[in-house]
Amino acid sequence: MFQMVGLGEQAGSGVPKIYRSWNSQHWKLPKLEERSESNQTVLAMEMASLIPTDAVEALRLEMGEEFDKLDKVERLAVVTAWTERCVTHRRLMELTEDHPHDLTLKLHALVGRGVLDSEGPGRSTFYFLPGRHPIKDTELDISAPPERGALNSVHNTNSVHKTAKSVHNTNTTRVDIERNNQQELQLNSIAALISTQKRTDPKMMRKIIVTLCHIKELSIHELGRLLKRSEETLRTHYVSPMCIEGLLERKYHNIINHPNQKYRAAKKSPAIPAE
Repeated sequence: MFQMVGLGEQAGSGVPKIYRSWNSQHWKLPKLEERSESNQTVLAMEMASLIPTDAVEALRLEMGEEFDKLDKVERLAVVTAWTERCVTHRRLMELTEDHPHDLTLKLHALVGRGVLDSEGPGRSTFYFLPGRHPIKDTELDISAPPERGALNSVHNTNSVHKTAKSVHNTNTTRVDIERNNQQELQLNSIAALISTQKRTDPKMMRKIIVTLCHIKELSIHELGRLLKRSEETLRTHYVSPMCIEGLLERKYHNIINHPNQKYRAAKKSPAIPAE
């Protein structure tokens, strides 16, 4: 490992050697992470394959010879779409050193040949395997309906339990409403440290946002309502930078502009202690 890093060799020669080695093994490229809180710069080297064997086997069965005709970058895009449900231009840039324009052409070519489908405008575009929409498949109930014979056999059982379920659901709803009301009061109480002030110290704003997102996953709209600040200001000056710094995490990390995007505090993020 010390030899790979380049200890004792010409300064700066080690890191490129690491990148070449990781690339030759189809591993995730190392990432340089700047951790301002601990004044550290960390080179994270994951020995995780970008092209898992099970994904390759499944795609070969599904696509046949078409999969073997794909070049290295095209194959990486398709495998990523299979393993992560979708792939974006930005995500592909993280996985390969190819020029961004070349990646754009590759993705467009895959769509043109019917290997991938796409959705979203401009930088919000994401790509997925045909018939496997990453949002609709996870947010809609796609379970197959029971057969006709099964419907008749379970009808009587359902009618027997209908009253009991109704009572149970009513009680559960009341508990949920009470819990949500308490949570809303807690959120508003914390947000008041910001919402009642015209000007706020940026450090305090960041602490409040982390604390709110510790309590509940929140969208930009919800944060704006609680803090009485514009969504654009929160997104540009706080939420997006805090995601990059690892203080916040996106619910849909592969689709940044997901219409139902929400944010939660990272486990390492310190919240303001409750009084």
